[in-house]
Amino acid sequence: MIDPVRELKIRAEILQHRIASRQPAALARLRRLPEFRAYSDDALEAVAARVLRRHCLTLLATELGFQGWPSAKAALSGTGSVIDFGTVLYPKRCGGHLNLWYRRYDDAVAGRHACAGYLLAYRRDFMVVQGSFIEVLGLEPAAPEWSQMGFDWVRPLDLRARTRLYGALLSQLPSEAGA
Repeated sequence: MIDPVRELKIRAEILQHRIASRQPAALARLRRLPEFRAYSDDALEAVAARVLRRHCLTLLATELGFQGWPSAKAALSGTGSVIDFGTVLYPKRCGGHLNLWYRRYDDAVAGRHACAGYLLAYRRDFMVVQGSFIEVLGLEPAAPEWSQMGFDWVRPLDLRARTRLYGALLSQLPSEAGA
């Protein structure tokens, strides 16, 4: 099983080394962070050796649609209260699916029960999807983790099952990017 928090920490370490070695693609990714947005290519190269691991963790988290590393860590590990699930559960390739969207969790639970779907989250909203969406997402709709979770990503019956599915999602990401 891939621990999703550990996976992102490893990716952050790799990214930090690539930035320190001044790889252009890694340096360009830094511009996604507000503190580096206005930097020229030369300025990024000049600060590359001083980029910290926390910058890389924040960058990876924002690439997954989280507000920052603390939000990502809370969602991926299930520790603390999770109010933002990022965008990892709704990548662009899933945009062609019709889903039921909800602002309130209780409404989403009722919707999930009504159509026997899967309750997922996008940032602070909730969606109920069908198995075809789960397949396009890259997960197996019949995986035992879904029933262990009660088909509810937001408040799973078994948090370890959700962690395993997060790990499966992150293992599919390209090694060069967080998303």
